[in-house]
Amino acid sequence: MELETAIRTRRSEHRLIEPAPSDEEFVDLLGWAATAPDHGHLRPWRWILVRGDSRTALGVSFASGATDAETVRREMRKPLRAPLLATLVFVPRRNHRVPDWEQLAASSTMVNSLMLLLHDRGFGSIWRTGSSVDSAETRTLLGLAPHEGLIGWLYIGSPDPTRRSVLRSPVPVSHRVSRFTPEGCPGQPGPLRPSGHQRVSDTL
Repeated sequence: MELETAIRTRRSEHRLIEPAPSDEEFVDLLGWAATAPDHGHLRPWRWILVRGDSRTALGVSFASGATDAETVRREMRKPLRAPLLATLVFVPRRNHRVPDWEQLAASSTMVNSLMLLLHDRGFGSIWRTGSSVDSAETRTLLGLAPHEGLIGWLYIGSPDPTRRSVLRSPVPVSHRVSRFTPEGCPGQPGPLRPSGHQRVSDTL
């Protein structure tokens, strides 16, 4: 699959079924995803793969803070939405010349690359967070150290073939892109226009 095709056709899959990638296949794809931009090559993250009955234990930790029966049921069902829950743990290198925010940005870039690689391999995925990332019970269950952060879960499996895919359109972003010209420009420059204006590359 061409990269542009992968970007155009990938979408978050809310219903995921078997099969999911094996541990070995996940590690293989992660090896390529880890080539994403990472200042200092710190790899400030680790993954915990949750499958099978282990998802039930994770659901119990999700529900630990619930105060009513319906919320308990809903929270306990969440990990069963996909055959594989890849848990992303942020492991920042403290007191490093690369600040924490940049290490977190590198981790996010790696996840995006991984989602595209999974899509290219025929798998679906969706990124999920929620209050459980701050749950002491969930952190204890997963064995996180005090300095580690629980970022969220990449739910992974195969897209449900009975669900219709919605075609994706590009996001209108021209108003978020501007051209900086230091001469005679005391204020904010205006937005670039999608057509009828000189391209940025023609002015640099």
